[in-house]
Amino acid sequence: MLAYPQPVTFGAASPQRCASSYLPLPRFPRLPLTRSLIHIRPIAAFVLAVLFTSAANVADCPEVLLGDYSDTADGPAVVRVERVNGRVQARQKDANGQWGTAVFDSPVVPPHEVRRLIGPIDRSVPVCGLGVQGGVLLKLPVGHEYAVSSATEKSTVPQKAVSGYLAYQASGFAVSATDLFPVVRHGASPLPPPIPSKATVGMEVPALPVCAGQRLPDMSQAAFDALPSTEKNGFHRMEAPAQTRFVCGQHLHDLMSQATFLSPALGASRGDTLYRISTLLAAGQIPRNAAGEASWITASQGLLAHNRATGKETIPFQNEYYALFIRDVAPRLSDVADSAVNLYPLVYLLKEMILLPAELGTPTLKALGQKGLLRRTAGAAGETIAIQLLQHSTPTIPPETFAFLLAEGGPGAANHSGVMTTLIDNPSAKHIQLMLNAGARPAQHGWLARARANPAAASTVYPLLLNAAAANARSSPEQARQFSDQITMVLGKLLKRCPTDPADWQEIDRLVEQGARMRGVFDNQGFSETNLAVYALRCPDGFQALLQRGLPLDANYPYPDYAGKRQDTPLLMYVTVLLEDYPPLPSTLKAMLTQHNNANVRPACEGCNLLSPLEMAVQAGHVEVVKVLLDFGADPNDPNKDGRPAFIRALVSNNVEMLEVMNAKRKLDVNRMDKKTISMLAWANCLGAKEAAAWLAREGAVSQGEALCKKP
Repeated sequence: MLAYPQPVTFGAASPQRCASSYLPLPRFPRLPLTRSLIHIRPIAAFVLAVLFTSAANVADCPEVLLGDYSDTADGPAVVRVERVNGRVQARQKDANGQWGTAVFDSPVVPPHEVRRLIGPIDRSVPVCGLGVQGGVLLKLPVGHEYAVSSATEKSTVPQKAVSGYLAYQASGFAVSATDLFPVVRHGASPLPPPIPSKATVGMEVPALPVCAGQRLPDMSQAAFDALPSTEKNGFHRMEAPAQTRFVCGQHLHDLMSQATFLSPALGASRGDTLYRISTLLAAGQIPRNAAGEASWITASQGLLAHNRATGKETIPFQNEYYALFIRDVAPRLSDVADSAVNLYPLVYLLKEMILLPAELGTPTLKALGQKGLLRRTAGAAGETIAIQLLQHSTPTIPPETFAFLLAEGGPGAANHSGVMTTLIDNPSAKHIQLMLNAGARPAQHGWLARARANPAAASTVYPLLLNAAAANARSSPEQARQFSDQITMVLGKLLKRCPTDPADWQEIDRLVEQGARMRGVFDNQGFSETNLAVYALRCPDGFQALLQRGLPLDANYPYPDYAGKRQDTPLLMYVTVLLEDYPPLPSTLKAMLTQHNNANVRPACEGCNLLSPLEMAVQAGHVEVVKVLLDFGADPNDPNKDGRPAFIRALVSNNVEMLEVMNAKRKLDVNRMDKKTISMLAWANCLGAKEAAAWLAREGAVSQGEALCKKP
């Protein structure tokens, strides 16, 4: 030192009544609340489930909260709480503005748990809470103050209940709330679908809407009749709800997406799953989620993810699954992409597709690219989908696919920092060459230094980047300047290692020949994590090698940023910086003074040290350093701006040995007076330096002005 969770949605397992256990399901459809109530992470669900467990005996609360609610003061109802067959349930409006058929049991949250959740409320004030999908519906006093997460989610901010009805929700460690406003009940709640009954032979596919979303099955009776007997026999062994899932597409969704069927460890069972998926797709079946929506995207993502090796393991039927995806699923994605409102699930699928063998994945991506999909943006960063894909598992993307994505990514793709740094950190010469072919300019963003510092990249992608950057530097003065800056950063990384191998110095010399600036490593803290004096102390051999190569010493250099806006000459820095394990060496000091002798020069620049090199060396107690400075002409009698000689620093530290060393080289002016007419002996007495005062007295010094130096 110097001396100075994608969110997990909790919802219904079917469009019918949901139990209150809040089991996690993938991607339940978002309902049209201004701030949705349905997204909650598992940790929050656990907390809420604990609140609900002791609620069964609280009887009056539900009646208080029954009714319709809007999320704006004068808006339409979006949430309904009602009692059906003795059970309190909540439902929401669907995307068409109609009351949804999905209902959710709403357990009571007892008052003491409401108070614990929302903050202190006088016990005489009635409160009420019901568990709703994704949170708690609360009845609170108007104006009650509670806490929600700030925008950064690193603190909380106070809010007040406006309407007295609050949807309180959590996502991970973030808590938010939505004021709800009671409105007049409007529109009848749809009856839940009838409990399905077992299908009879010849009528396995119902002719009336029984599927989620009030849909008819996608599979026709004729298609069912044409199924292999094994599938039909298995169907008739199912219970009625499972039969409904089979004909309505949820069973196909499960087969395509769940590890239960697709795990590589399943071996032969994967072959059976492959056969069943292929059979159902051939019968016109569409994978559908619990809400009855076509799930080509999410089911396909699971299909590909479970067929991608994470190591060197062999996955049974991998090629067959890929062929099924390309043949039977990929053609449906173009239509899906046209209507996809939320692109996130599609982006996740594309991140799996780019890892397919190029002969399979690239044509499919090109088909989507023709619709402009890859140039659309998704997410807060505003980056195109092509750029997002390029940053995902970058080195493992087949080169043909990577080149296509670069073209789709537009002019900025080849110079995108996230893409290039991923390729440097996980070196891939093929992919970096494609980036260079597409116009990447390596002399930016510290890419060269990053590649040289990475052992895996130093011998592979670093030479590619360096040669390309050197070629670009010849195109314009601006490119030449950037190249010089970037290889100066590389030079700094190499020097920081304290190189001793001749091969390292040959590389350093090549960089200097190409424009790297030795002084630039130390005169700009953006290039260096240290400063020149620290380097000279830690790497004396390397420092002397730099001196031999012309490192200038007749200039001022900055200290590290943490030392403030300061600078000094290299000599003054060398005797000022104190590193416990790296004391200054006389040999290094001699080399510095031989090249540039400023041993007796006081600095005269803004931010420079006010003391001379000799004063600093005396104050630090470096006897051998003081001797070298004296040998090179440093004058211990040289006065500072206050008229005090350099040897006064020995009086401050009461160091008689230092006084004798200086006196032996050059007779000390022991009767020197400073500008206040205070003598050196008076200063020694005022400082309490008894041994130094005695030495001065023996040398004939007299005391004058002690009364002045004792004044505060």
